[in-house]
Amino acid sequence: MQPIKLAFTDTDRFIHPALLKILKAHFNVVIDEDDAQFVVFSIYPGFDFLKHRNAIRIFQSEESIIPDFNLCDFAFGYANMIFDRYMRLPNYFFFDNYHELRTANRSTSRGVAPDRFCNYIYSNLHPHPMRGALFEALNAYRPVHSHGRHLNNAEPIETPTATEGWNDAKLRTQARYKFSIVAENSAVRGYTTEKMTDALFSHTVPIYWGNEEVDLDFNPRRFINVHSFSSLDEVVAEVRRLDSDDDAYSRMLAEPVFTPDNLVRAPTEEKVVAFMGRVFNHSEPVRNQVFWGAWYEERIKGLLDDRENLRHARAETDNLRGRLAAMEADLRCLAELKDRRSVPSSTLKARLAGLSPRRVLRSVLQRVRRKLLEWNG
Repeated sequence: MQPIKLAFTDTDRFIHPALLKILKAHFNVVIDEDDAQFVVFSIYPGFDFLKHRNAIRIFQSEESIIPDFNLCDFAFGYANMIFDRYMRLPNYFFFDNYHELRTANRSTSRGVAPDRFCNYIYSNLHPHPMRGALFEALNAYRPVHSHGRHLNNAEPIETPTATEGWNDAKLRTQARYKFSIVAENSAVRGYTTEKMTDALFSHTVPIYWGNEEVDLDFNPRRFINVHSFSSLDEVVAEVRRLDSDDDAYSRMLAEPVFTPDNLVRAPTEEKVVAFMGRVFNHSEPVRNQVFWGAWYEERIKGLLDDRENLRHARAETDNLRGRLAAMEADLRCLAELKDRRSVPSSTLKARLAGLSPRRVLRSVLQRVRRKLLEWNG
């Protein structure tokens, strides 16, 4: 079997190796950045995938971004949609705790008896307002501990965010709590992330907000779905009920993580392999590359060129502003020299008349330098 030449570009540093590991386990893939037949790309940090015009492009993003099938041939994403060029693959698929939960279909104690009420672990300082509103509403009932940068009021996680071992440290922290506030970055249907599986794996009760369709992925009897209540007061009342009724709380913890329907829909490695097998059977792109399809891609490239030109223009503007500020300072220095040496203002104006800013700047600097030399004589 001929090797499948693959490249990754604009991808997440965590998802890239996780997906590559699966592909290498089932296909004869080799990395070839220069002559790739297939290119996996995401939203970080740019648009280098556009350079691979003749390759079959596969979009993958763990964020709330809908794939643009005018620019990609196939895609993984979060949305609950049916399309023969698409597979739903929420980002929690790439976390080991999801696969452990799916296999056992139960959460179990992490070996730590919960001795605290509720945790809130977020570093984003500008989240959706609902995230902070949940914190404030629950904190008014009982103190909620924030271990992240946002609304911080407790000790930080022992391992810094986005470093190796952070997720394990987060899970150990969450395991000390009865409840976890699980609020996504945005409220988008289908967009559920590892925040949910982390809380479930830690054997807490998630208080979830974000994806209205979250019941399609997880057993609704295993968590508190904020979307099922008409107000935050009702959410707090439900938390209060479970917090004060040990039997009711224990029954929720004992619920399966997934319903039978959830498990049918659940992403698995077998489904990813089957999807990529169909992708690798293609020998050329399936996206529209003629007329309007070609026009669309060139239009995107033109917009990117405009953006790059604007970036250069802004940089040049900042440079000119710095030069003008220096000129103004030098002109003030010249004015002081005129006062000291009694140079007629008409003479000074005549010397400056008609000079370009660059020539003025050079002239000013030379004159200031000469005066400094004279004074230091």
